[in-house]
Amino acid sequence: MKIFTGKTLRWEWREGVIELTLDHEPANEIGSAMLAELEKFVAAFDVLAPQTSVCIIASARKSVFSAGGDLRELYATAAAVPEKKSSSRRARFS
Repeated sequence: MKIFTGKTLRWEWREGVIELTLDHEPANEIGSAMLAELEKFVAAFDVLAPQTSVCIIASARKSVFSAGGDLRELYATAAAVPEKKSSSRRARFS
């Protein structure tokens, strides 16, 4: 695959150059969707590597490269843990 456009990033290979562009509103947070698309990139890169000289990683956001992990997604996942499990964890660490 020499061109890919996903929900959070895109890449294109041409003439020995791969350009990977992070493109996830508002600040390129890295969550499960971006990680899944990065896995697709890594799988494609294995095939393209022998023909590639350069990999450019860029941001489609003008104000930021990446804010890091998607804390909203992490919080939503943690909040979904049933109270019984989270209270038993607290008891062990107290």
